[in-house]
Amino acid sequence: RPGCALVDVLPSGVATHFLSWVWSYRVSTMVQALTLWAADAGIDRQAVFIWICFFCNNQERILAEQSQEGSDDLERTFESRLHNIGRVLVLLDEWSQPMYLTRVWCIFETFVAFRSELPYTLIMPPASSKSLDDALQRGMHMEVTRNWSRIDVENARASRPVDSDKVKGIISRTSSFDEVNSLVKGRLVDWFKKQFERFIEKGVQDGQPSRAGAVRCEVCTAKDQEIASLKALLAERDAELDELRAFVKTLPAGSAGSAVRGSRSASP
Repeated sequence: RPGCALVDVLPSGVATHFLSWVWSYRVSTMVQALTLWAADAGIDRQAVFIWICFFCNNQERILAEQSQEGSDDLERTFESRLHNIGRVLVLLDEWSQPMYLTRVWCIFETFVAFRSELPYTLIMPPASSKSLDDALQRGMHMEVTRNWSRIDVENARASRPVDSDKVKGIISRTSSFDEVNSLVKGRLVDWFKKQFERFIEKGVQDGQPSRAGAVRCEVCTAKDQEIASLKALLAERDAELDELRAFVKTLPAGSAGSAVRGSRSASP
């Protein structure tokens, strides 16, 4: 009947990777991220087939007819599809405050993949990948982990409220929001650790071990200067206290206490 899925009219094969992404991404974001991943991983494009919901789900039935192919059959089909494909690509639009981590579908997909111990790869477009390397070079490690630690699946959104309610209902019945948040955060941090190790190794191989090993930034230098100023101020106060103690010792017995009481009574 009319209204088939796009995959029915495009060259296709057995899916080798499942792509987890956000519908509102630009086409250029997806194409650039997948192209960079294929190049970096030495992927044979003729042997790889990526399952993308936009192409493989029948959008005519889901959106126009409100059929049972949307979130209604999520429990029955999603995990089996993920396991049958076996490998997951997680596409982040950027490393700093990625839109991906605000979408309930995406967090749930990564949770299922991580819980099932399926191989996964985080991919980004070239500009975002370079921005991450630059951030590591400037020592902005805490900013990365701080942004990712804000994952909150309970308050994540979906394009359709019914999808959000369905996914959150599944989480409530089979797990908990805290478990989902914790597992997804943990695996993202593991991935980030690998990126940092890669960054260090690349610096060493490029003959710049000191630059890679002692990642510094303007913020770090400013903090060091602030700490040094505070230490100097504390040293001055200690010296003033020592002078005061020495002066008190020179006073006749009992006069120090009287002086203190007198100063208090004279206070407004």
